[in-house]
Amino acid sequence: MSDLMSENGEGANGISSSHDIRREIERMGDEISSKYCQDTTHPVLLPPIPPLPPPSPSSDSNGSGSSTSVARHKAVVQVYQTLQDLPVEKLVVLQGLQYTHLQYSLFVNHQCSKQDHEVEGYCDYLVLGDGFMALFDVRATPGTDQDQVFAEEHKLALIQRTATFKLVRRCCIKTFRFKMPEILQFSVFVSVTRDSAQKLPSYVALSDKEKDCLIFRD
Repeated sequence: MSDLMSENGEGANGISSSHDIRREIERMGDEISSKYCQDTTHPVLLPPIPPLPPPSPSSDSNGSGSSTSVARHKAVVQVYQTLQDLPVEKLVVLQGLQYTHLQYSLFVNHQCSKQDHEVEGYCDYLVLGDGFMALFDVRATPGTDQDQVFAEEHKLALIQRTATFKLVRRCCIKTFRFKMPEILQFSVFVSVTRDSAQKLPSYVALSDKEKDCLIFRD
């Protein structure tokens, strides 16, 4: 989606309104479908996940930024492989969906201090199935099995999920002519088991509805 608009708010093809974006989304969807989605016997993942980068000298166990980045990439790859192995037909998985402030504002009534071309949010995976969509936010910060870290990571995940959910829902309202798909949302904590999470006060305090949106290592 981030390719639809340039930094000045207008795309290379003169895209400057939500109506133009709808037409461009439909065009791009048709192109993706014809190129990649003819074989529906297994999930189609777009784009392919990049290989894991080699460890750098700063990638140690001291909580460095590089170590955290590698841990997150490993987690994203793990989720990718799980989605790839699903025994489901007619499934498309979009990886690394990123959108700007302007793109978000065209669909969602939203105001903040960001410039139009700045990144507003992202979604690690958006799964498109028969009558449903599911968005996944992957969390892999070291120490997530500790209550304070889990609480902070869950808060960030919920903010990101909610923003992406609103965008996807508004896009669906503007593009689907008939029945709206069901839109599901999940946070994936790859370094935490459900048993460990159940011992954390911040997890116990969550509503049952929110707990149903959390996926753990096991």
